[in-house]
Amino acid sequence: MPRASVERLRKDRSEAQRRHELALRMRREGKSIDEIAEACNWTVGSAQKILCRMLKKVILEDAEDIKKIEDQRLDALLEAVWPQAVSGDYKAVEVSLKIMERRANLRGIDAPKKVETREDIVKRIEVVQIHMPALMGDIGDSAPLLIEGSVTDAEVVELPDD
Repeated sequence: MPRASVERLRKDRSEAQRRHELALRMRREGKSIDEIAEACNWTVGSAQKILCRMLKKVILEDAEDIKKIEDQRLDALLEAVWPQAVSGDYKAVEVSLKIMERRANLRGIDAPKKVETREDIVKRIEVVQIHMPALMGDIGDSAPLLIEGSVTDAEVVELPDD
């Protein structure tokens, strides 16, 4: 590539970077997309697309930076209490476990917690009703029937697998 072309490419990239920084600064100042497009010599559609892409990148970078800082803080805290924890200090063990729990949450290490929905509870009740005669003997018509939508509060009971 001829030297003049390389210089032109560098100049174009530098100008694009300058306009991107200007657009981001203007957006942070509360300027409208129209104002930004005009200042950067873009169409309104281009300004929207460029700003959207830039803001997503900034948000992701900020989130990663925050996670790194928080992780470093947790390292420092754990390092401070760890010697006492491994020597048997109950309070230090408790604090260490809380720090480790926070780290696991921050990093997404823990398995997701299962949340039972109303539909899950209704299905469990239906299973209980199906197995009720076998568990309690034949009690005839005195067993309550589940009517769709009638459950407001229920206790979940674990049944043994067949």
